Amino acid sequence: MLNNNEKYNRSAYGRFMYNFTVKAALFLNKHLWLYWLLALTWGIIMTLIGYIVAFVLIMLDILPIKYNQVSYFELGKEPWGGVSLGMIFIRDTNERDTSIEPHEYGHTFQNAVLGPLFPFLVAIPSAIRYWYQVIRENKGLKNKPYDCIWFEGSATDIGELIEKGE
Repeated sequence: MLNNNEKYNRSAYGRFMYNFTVKAALFLNKHLWLYWLLALTWGIIMTLIGYIVAFVLIMLDILPIKYNQVSYFELGKEPWGGVSLGMIFIRDTNERDTSIEPHEYGHTFQNAVLGPLFPFLVAIPSAIRYWYQVIRENKGLKNKPYDCIWFEGSATDIGELIEKGE
């Protein structure tokens, strides 16, 4: 199993949350029925938002693309990466970085694990952090590595581990 806690020297809380979410996600990946059950009950807040957005996008004739157990949509003209909305995620059409899909897929497992806490522990802080780093980069300032914070490192590692079949 990947464990980038040592690489990034996380706090005790960061190490705990990273380990907890990665181990729980790998368990859920082996028991996909439980992933779906949790995503559609415990994680219903973000999953419902994702399905509403998906419905609107389908009505706009933007069709989903299957990725493992979930679907995603490609939209946008500016490179911005992706956003996970429960069991659905969205990514930029111009961005061809293949690490986005596994990373956003990892966030869908975090949603199933953290449920109603996901927006507050992962989604909102992740969005703020992403745009903060974009602003710093545009000003020519250096940023810490994207995965140094537990929720981003956990999402990346969950997606990569699942792709490797662990």
